[in-house]
Amino acid sequence: MTESIPTPTARAREGFAAYARGEYERAADLLETAVEALGGDDRLSAYVCLGNAHDALRRNDRALDAFRRALEIDPSSAAAWNNVGLICIRLGRLDEAREALEQAHAHDAMSADILVSLGSLALKRADPGNALRALQQALDLQSGHPLAHANMALTLAVFGRLEEAEESLRLASLYGFPDAQPIQDRIDRLKDVRDAVLRDRTRHDMDGADPVEGHDRGFDGRAEEER
Repeated sequence: MTESIPTPTARAREGFAAYARGEYERAADLLETAVEALGGDDRLSAYVCLGNAHDALRRNDRALDAFRRALEIDPSSAAAWNNVGLICIRLGRLDEAREALEQAHAHDAMSADILVSLGSLALKRADPGNALRALQQALDLQSGHPLAHANMALTLAVFGRLEEAEESLRLASLYGFPDAQPIQDRIDRLKDVRDAVLRDRTRHDMDGADPVEGHDRGFDGRAEEER
């Protein structure tokens, strides 16, 4: 119960702790009752955490509202811009997502998370070339980024580099990506398509091919003449 926690600062502190424990509903309840009474950086952190809690509960509109309130306090908050971008990707609002992620990147160009978000947006916009560039930059900054490897697997699969895609997916799983099977299923389907195309091409190349004709002339072709 929030009533048993008397001060906004104490409620916010417990809200942060609840979020860290994965208790997103409780975190949201506590932070909603505390955030407006906080000052400065504490209010900024509380709005970002509140947005994250609503995001985890897939309350897209409430999450966006919290992140935008955070941006009213600090327009340079790269984390808030990044989270706005990710939610807009989920909602299919890709132009808004691009604007938000460009702001995020402008304020923190060395964030691997933001580069992964830019790669995800590029994939969603059917732009695998830019996805590849953004994801490679992310991996240059943080080689063990599981989401970067997972999205790299999807990107390489688009280019038909299926064995490389599988290696990226293996690394994603190694570094903690929990949901590799749907990506592996996609790679397997693409392999099936590739193999079918190769079989059809081989069969087409063989259709109508003239058989090789010749006489059995012995080992070197002169045996009959010499006899």
